[in-house]
Amino acid sequence: QFNPVGTAKFTTSCDIATSFLTKNSVPYDVVSTAAPGTAASVKIGTETVPSYDAVAAGDQAKAKDAVFVKAVNMSLRDSGYPLKRAAIKVADQKLDAFIAANPELKLDAAAIRGGEKAAVPTDQAVKDKLLTADEAAGAPEVT
Repeated sequence: QFNPVGTAKFTTSCDIATSFLTKNSVPYDVVSTAAPGTAASVKIGTETVPSYDAVAAGDQAKAKDAVFVKAVNMSLRDSGYPLKRAAIKVADQKLDAFIAANPELKLDAAAIRGGEKAAVPTDQAVKDKLLTADEAAGAPEVT
């Protein structure tokens, strides 16, 4: 769905479904399986959530949207999709290098590090692409 300034109003069941998935960064495939005139649906795992046509819904469109959004969010949650982003992880070495390379940003490393810290085994940090293998060489873990 191309809506760079957020002003498009989607009214068909397919557009409503794909717009919701796009806004929430949920990967999806469009599959044409229903007969023409049939409302689109979103299949997440084994659950299928029907969308709605905003024009046909008329005055009930807002209520139908709330039901649709809640049902899709519950299906996403039940299927293990995170509804909230996890805290970002950046190795101290990378943070220090970024701050040193960008003095014009006037970043405060202590303030950035003020959040919750976690030690990560080096092999996991490399796997998660927090560090390269060369950067991690010799360190048992990184913070």
